[in-house]
Amino acid sequence: KDRRGMTLLTFTPLLGPTEVVNRFLKSGPDDGTCVFLHLDEGWPPGDRARVQMGLADVNHVKPEEREAWIKDYPAWEREARVNGEILLGSGKVYQTPLSSMLFRVGPDYLSHVPYHWPRIWGIDFGTDHPFAAVLCAWDRDTDTWYVLWEYRMSGAIPVIHVAAMRSIAADVPVAWPHDGHQKEKGSGVELAKFYRDAKPYGINMLGKHATHAKTGDNKVYPGIVELDQQMQMGKFKVADVCKGWCEEYMVYRTENGQIVKKDDDLMDA
Repeated sequence: KDRRGMTLLTFTPLLGPTEVVNRFLKSGPDDGTCVFLHLDEGWPPGDRARVQMGLADVNHVKPEEREAWIKDYPAWEREARVNGEILLGSGKVYQTPLSSMLFRVGPDYLSHVPYHWPRIWGIDFGTDHPFAAVLCAWDRDTDTWYVLWEYRMSGAIPVIHVAAMRSIAADVPVAWPHDGHQKEKGSGVELAKFYRDAKPYGINMLGKHATHAKTGDNKVYPGIVELDQQMQMGKFKVADVCKGWCEEYMVYRTENGQIVKKDDDLMDA
């Protein structure tokens, strides 16, 4: 500190989302300027950065030796030990390693997504928590879903969120949750209508709030089960630029059988 130099901290996150871990997870304006780096990227501007690596990145260890280490690790510690995933134990909602879902993208990659893939926005309204939106595409030929883009912001009015979404994918349909029917106290107008009718242009809100196709309701767990199956089959992929989604995925967990309603806005979207 006296020399204004660089400090490197290396550890395996076996204690879960501790205060130290969370400080290196958050990358939004509310918590400083931490960024997520790949191993082959240079040091960015800002006061801190996070590099996640695993045994596969340790080139001086022979493959057969690496496999022997992996077999020795307890099953419940394996993802943390091998891939640097945050250990959440039995409380982790999704068990699929994040590294197996990520795909790297280059500049202007959205313009190269096949035109025949249907796209949809999923949103989570922000009232006492951040507004969140996730842009997805579906490859019907392989039944694979792709998370292409994310947006998350606190303390802004609907027109700001609408403008941000339109700048990425203006006319894509928007799936929204049932709390969009809540009415604003002053005007009595439903929340969803603010987004549909935002000036000068709104977003393409679907006619009804989202429900699960099989159950017909808006319960969370049927969707989680279906999404978990897609992940395990390798049919759910996430662009590596979706840093916030990855952060939330790594700490998305349950306590006493209930999902922890914190840092889950993009998960909900």
